[in-house]
Amino acid sequence: MFRKMLFFFCMLSSAFTAAEPGSAALPDRPLRIVTEEWKPYVYSDSDGEIKGSDWEVVEAIFRKLGVAVKLEFCPWKRCLAMMKANEADAILGASFTEERAAFLRYPDEPLSTALTGIFIRKNAPIRFNSIKSLKTLRGGAMLGYEYCPEIAAANLDLDLERQLSANFAKLALQRIDYVIANLVVGHQHVKELNLLDRIQAIPGAHFCSGEANFLPFARTPELEPIVKAFDAELRFFKTTREFHAIQSRYGMPDPVIATHH
Repeated sequence: MFRKMLFFFCMLSSAFTAAEPGSAALPDRPLRIVTEEWKPYVYSDSDGEIKGSDWEVVEAIFRKLGVAVKLEFCPWKRCLAMMKANEADAILGASFTEERAAFLRYPDEPLSTALTGIFIRKNAPIRFNSIKSLKTLRGGAMLGYEYCPEIAAANLDLDLERQLSANFAKLALQRIDYVIANLVVGHQHVKELNLLDRIQAIPGAHFCSGEANFLPFARTPELEPIVKAFDAELRFFKTTREFHAIQSRYGMPDPVIATHH
Protein backbone atom coordinates (compact mmCIF):
# COMPACT_ATOMS: atom_id res chain seq x y z
CA MET A 1 0.00 0.00 0.00
CA PHE A 2 1.49 3.31 -0.95
CA ARG A 3 1.30 6.57 0.88
CA LYS A 4 -0.77 9.29 -0.65
CA MET A 5 -0.65 12.85 0.52
CA LEU A 6 -2.61 15.83 -0.66
CA PHE A 7 -1.37 19.35 -0.50
CA PHE A 8 -3.49 22.31 -1.55
CA PHE A 9 -2.26 25.81 -2.19
CA CYS A 10 -4.68 28.72 -2.46
CA MET A 11 -2.81 31.18 -4.60
CA LEU A 12 -3.40 34.91 -4.60
CA SER A 13 -4.83 36.37 -7.77
CA SER A 14 -2.41 38.20 -10.01
CA ALA A 15 -2.44 40.13 -13.22
CA PHE A 16 -1.98 36.84 -15.06
CA THR A 17 -5.33 35.49 -13.86
CA ALA A 18 -7.49 37.57 -16.14
CA ALA A 19 -6.88 36.78 -19.77
CA GLU A 20 -6.66 39.59 -22.24
CA PRO A 21 -9.40 39.83 -24.86
CA GLY A 22 -8.85 37.24 -27.56
CA SER A 23 -6.40 35.20 -25.48
CA ALA A 24 -7.08 31.77 -24.00
CA ALA A 25 -8.00 31.83 -20.31
CA LEU A 26 -6.03 29.91 -17.72
CA PRO A 27 -7.92 27.23 -15.74
CA ASP A 28 -10.01 28.66 -12.90
CA ARG A 29 -9.87 25.43 -10.88
CA PRO A 30 -7.03 23.85 -8.86
CA LEU A 31 -4.62 21.83 -10.99
CA ARG A 32 -3.91 18.29 -9.79
CA ILE A 33 -0.16 17.57 -9.91
CA VAL A 34 1.21 14.09 -9.18
CA THR A 35 4.73 12.92 -8.42
CA GLU A 36 6.79 10.59 -6.28
CA GLU A 37 8.77 11.80 -3.28
CA TRP A 38 12.26 12.50 -4.57
CA LYS A 39 14.22 14.31 -1.89
CA PRO A 40 15.62 16.96 -2.15
CA TYR A 41 13.60 17.89 -5.26
CA VAL A 42 10.13 17.22 -3.86
CA TYR A 43 9.21 15.60 -0.54
CA SER A 44 7.18 16.02 2.64
CA ASP A 45 8.97 16.80 5.89
CA SER A 46 8.16 15.39 9.34
CA ASP A 47 5.37 17.96 9.75
CA GLY A 48 3.76 17.01 6.44
CA GLU A 49 4.88 20.22 4.72
CA ILE A 50 5.78 19.89 1.05
CA LYS A 51 9.33 20.99 0.30
CA GLY A 52 12.00 20.58 -2.36
CA SER A 53 13.88 22.64 -4.92
CA ASP A 54 11.77 21.63 -7.92
CA TRP A 55 8.54 21.99 -5.96
CA GLU A 56 9.38 25.48 -4.70
CA VAL A 57 10.05 26.56 -8.28
CA VAL A 58 6.73 25.10 -9.45
CA GLU A 59 4.89 26.67 -6.52
CA ALA A 60 6.41 30.08 -7.27
CA ILE A 61 5.46 29.91 -10.96
CA PHE A 62 1.83 29.06 -10.28
CA ARG A 63 1.63 31.70 -7.58
CA LYS A 64 2.76 34.27 -10.13
CA LEU A 65 0.20 32.95 -12.62
CA GLY A 66 -2.57 33.07 -10.02
CA VAL A 67 -3.40 29.38 -10.47
CA ALA A 68 -4.17 27.06 -7.54
CA VAL A 69 -2.50 23.64 -7.43
CA LYS A 70 -2.93 20.40 -5.51
CA LEU A 71 0.01 17.99 -5.12
CA GLU A 72 -0.40 14.25 -4.65
CA PHE A 73 2.34 11.70 -3.95
CA CYS A 74 2.02 8.28 -5.61
CA PRO A 75 4.40 5.56 -6.84
CA TRP A 76 5.92 6.66 -10.14
CA LYS A 77 4.21 4.04 -12.31
CA ARG A 78 0.87 5.07 -10.83
CA CYS A 79 1.65 8.73 -11.58
CA LEU A 80 2.26 7.91 -15.24
CA ALA A 81 -0.90 5.80 -15.43
CA MET A 82 -2.94 8.66 -13.96
CA MET A 83 -1.57 11.06 -16.56
CA LYS A 84 -2.27 8.64 -19.38
CA ALA A 85 -5.87 8.29 -18.19
CA ASN A 86 -6.25 12.10 -17.79
CA GLU A 87 -6.82 11.64 -14.06
CA ALA A 88 -4.23 14.33 -13.24
CA ASP A 89 -3.24 17.62 -14.87
CA ALA A 90 0.56 17.51 -14.57
CA ILE A 91 3.40 15.28 -13.39
CA LEU A 92 6.40 16.78 -11.62
CA GLY A 93 9.92 15.71 -12.56
CA ALA A 94 9.36 13.61 -15.67
CA SER A 95 12.09 13.24 -18.27
CA PHE A 96 11.23 13.32 -21.96
CA THR A 97 10.58 10.18 -23.99
CA GLU A 98 8.75 9.78 -27.29
CA GLU A 99 6.38 7.30 -25.66
CA ARG A 100 5.42 9.77 -22.93
CA ALA A 101 5.07 12.62 -25.42
CA ALA A 102 2.10 10.77 -26.91
CA PHE A 103 0.05 11.59 -23.79
CA LEU A 104 2.06 14.40 -22.13
CA ARG A 105 2.47 17.98 -23.32
CA TYR A 106 5.99 19.15 -22.42
CA PRO A 107 6.98 22.78 -21.87
CA ASP A 108 10.14 23.79 -23.72
CA GLU A 109 11.86 24.85 -20.49
CA PRO A 110 12.91 22.12 -18.02
CA LEU A 111 12.81 22.48 -14.26
CA SER A 112 16.28 20.97 -13.88
CA THR A 113 18.91 18.99 -15.75
CA ALA A 114 20.17 15.49 -15.07
CA LEU A 115 23.16 13.47 -13.95
CA THR A 116 22.95 9.80 -13.00
CA GLY A 117 25.65 7.91 -11.12
CA ILE A 118 26.66 4.41 -10.07
CA PHE A 119 26.79 3.67 -6.34
CA ILE A 120 28.87 0.78 -4.96
CA ARG A 121 30.15 -0.51 -1.63
CA LYS A 122 33.39 1.20 -0.66
CA ASN A 123 35.23 -2.10 -0.27
CA ALA A 124 33.92 -3.60 -3.52
CA PRO A 125 36.63 -4.85 -5.93
CA ILE A 126 34.96 -3.22 -8.94
CA ARG A 127 37.17 -1.80 -11.68
CA PHE A 128 35.02 0.66 -13.61
CA ASN A 129 36.07 1.79 -17.07
CA SER A 130 32.70 2.21 -18.76
CA ILE A 131 29.09 1.12 -18.38
CA LYS A 132 30.15 -2.20 -19.94
CA SER A 133 32.22 -2.87 -16.81
CA LEU A 134 28.94 -3.67 -15.05
CA LYS A 135 27.78 -6.34 -17.52
CA THR A 136 28.87 -9.28 -15.35
CA LEU A 137 27.47 -7.77 -12.15
CA ARG A 138 23.97 -7.48 -10.72
CA GLY A 139 22.62 -4.01 -10.06
CA GLY A 140 19.60 -2.20 -8.69
CA ALA A 141 17.34 0.31 -10.43
CA MET A 142 13.89 1.83 -10.05
CA LEU A 143 10.71 0.20 -11.31
CA GLY A 144 8.94 2.27 -13.95
CA TYR A 145 11.82 4.68 -14.59
CA GLU A 146 13.13 5.57 -18.03
CA TYR A 147 16.93 5.65 -18.13
CA CYS A 148 18.93 7.39 -20.83
CA PRO A 149 20.03 5.42 -23.92
CA GLU A 150 23.62 4.92 -22.75
CA ILE A 151 22.31 3.01 -19.72
CA ALA A 152 19.31 1.35 -21.36
CA ALA A 153 21.38 0.09 -24.30
CA ALA A 154 23.83 -1.67 -21.97
CA ASN A 155 21.21 -4.35 -21.15
CA LEU A 156 22.38 -4.62 -17.56
CA ASP A 157 21.22 -7.29 -15.12
CA LEU A 158 19.00 -5.21 -12.82
CA ASP A 159 16.76 -5.83 -9.84
CA LEU A 160 13.88 -3.34 -10.01
CA GLU A 161 12.46 -1.84 -6.82
CA ARG A 162 9.69 0.65 -6.09
CA GLN A 163 11.81 2.44 -3.48
CA LEU A 164 15.39 3.64 -3.88
CA SER A 165 16.05 2.92 -0.20
CA ALA A 166 15.34 -0.77 -0.88
CA ASN A 167 18.07 -0.78 -3.52
CA PHE A 168 20.62 0.73 -1.14
CA ALA A 169 19.64 -1.71 1.61
CA LYS A 170 20.26 -4.62 -0.79
CA LEU A 171 23.58 -3.08 -1.80
CA ALA A 172 24.67 -2.81 1.84
CA LEU A 173 23.67 -6.46 2.39
CA GLN A 174 25.73 -7.50 -0.67
CA ARG A 175 22.64 -8.81 -2.46
CA ILE A 176 23.46 -6.59 -5.44
CA ASP A 177 26.73 -5.05 -6.63
CA TYR A 178 25.69 -1.50 -7.55
CA VAL A 179 22.78 0.92 -7.69
CA ILE A 180 21.92 3.27 -10.55
CA ALA A 181 20.60 6.53 -9.13
CA ASN A 182 20.49 10.28 -9.41
CA LEU A 183 23.70 11.56 -7.85
CA VAL A 184 22.07 14.08 -5.53
CA VAL A 185 19.08 11.93 -4.58
CA GLY A 186 21.28 8.85 -4.16
CA HIS A 187 23.64 10.67 -1.83
CA GLN A 188 20.65 11.93 0.18
CA HIS A 189 19.34 8.37 0.61
CA VAL A 190 22.74 6.99 1.58
CA LYS A 191 23.10 9.74 4.18
CA GLU A 192 19.64 9.16 5.68
CA LEU A 193 20.28 5.40 5.82
CA ASN A 194 23.54 6.05 7.73
CA LEU A 195 25.53 4.30 5.01
CA LEU A 196 28.01 7.03 4.09
CA ASP A 197 30.85 4.97 5.56
CA ARG A 198 29.90 1.96 3.42
CA ILE A 199 28.52 3.24 0.10
CA GLN A 200 29.86 5.76 -2.40
CA ALA A 201 29.28 6.93 -5.95
CA ILE A 202 32.00 5.89 -8.39
CA PRO A 203 34.02 9.07 -9.07
CA GLY A 204 33.55 10.27 -12.63
CA ALA A 205 30.93 7.64 -13.50
CA HIS A 206 28.32 10.14 -14.66
CA PHE A 207 25.62 9.43 -17.22
CA CYS A 208 22.52 10.98 -18.78
CA SER A 209 24.03 14.48 -18.74
CA GLY A 210 21.79 15.62 -21.59
CA GLU A 211 18.53 14.73 -19.86
CA ALA A 212 16.21 17.17 -18.16
CA ASN A 213 13.30 17.07 -15.75
CA PHE A 214 10.04 18.75 -16.72
CA LEU A 215 6.57 19.50 -15.46
CA PRO A 216 4.61 17.98 -18.38
CA PHE A 217 0.85 18.47 -18.60
CA ALA A 218 -2.00 16.28 -19.80
CA ARG A 219 -2.86 16.66 -23.48
CA THR A 220 -6.23 18.30 -22.98
CA PRO A 221 -7.36 21.50 -24.75
CA GLU A 222 -8.08 23.16 -21.41
CA LEU A 223 -4.43 22.93 -20.35
CA GLU A 224 -2.78 24.19 -23.53
CA PRO A 225 -2.78 27.86 -22.37
CA ILE A 226 -1.24 26.96 -19.00
CA VAL A 227 1.61 25.07 -20.69
CA LYS A 228 2.57 28.17 -22.66
CA ALA A 229 2.17 30.48 -19.66
CA PHE A 230 4.15 28.18 -17.37
CA ASP A 231 6.94 27.83 -19.92
CA ALA A 232 7.34 31.59 -20.36
CA GLU A 233 7.20 32.32 -16.64
CA LEU A 234 9.71 29.56 -15.80
CA ARG A 235 12.18 30.83 -18.38
CA PHE A 236 12.05 34.30 -16.81
CA PHE A 237 12.05 32.97 -13.23
CA LYS A 238 15.40 31.26 -13.78
CA THR A 239 16.98 34.70 -14.21
CA THR A 240 15.79 35.94 -10.81
CA ARG A 241 17.40 36.01 -7.39
CA GLU A 242 14.45 34.04 -6.02
CA PHE A 243 15.29 31.07 -8.25
CA HIS A 244 18.96 31.11 -7.30
CA ALA A 245 18.03 31.41 -3.62
CA ILE A 246 15.93 28.24 -3.90
CA GLN A 247 18.85 26.35 -5.44
CA SER A 248 21.18 27.60 -2.72
CA ARG A 249 18.73 26.71 0.06
CA TYR A 250 18.71 23.06 -1.01
CA GLY A 251 22.44 22.89 -1.69
CA MET A 252 21.96 22.48 -5.43
CA PRO A 253 24.63 23.24 -8.00
CA ASP A 254 23.65 26.17 -10.16
CA PRO A 255 22.51 25.33 -12.79
CA VAL A 256 20.77 22.46 -11.01
CA ILE A 257 22.14 18.95 -11.45
CA ALA A 258 19.28 16.55 -10.90
CA THR A 259 17.56 13.58 -12.44
CA HIS A 260 14.27 11.91 -12.23
CA HIS A 261 12.31 9.49 -13.56
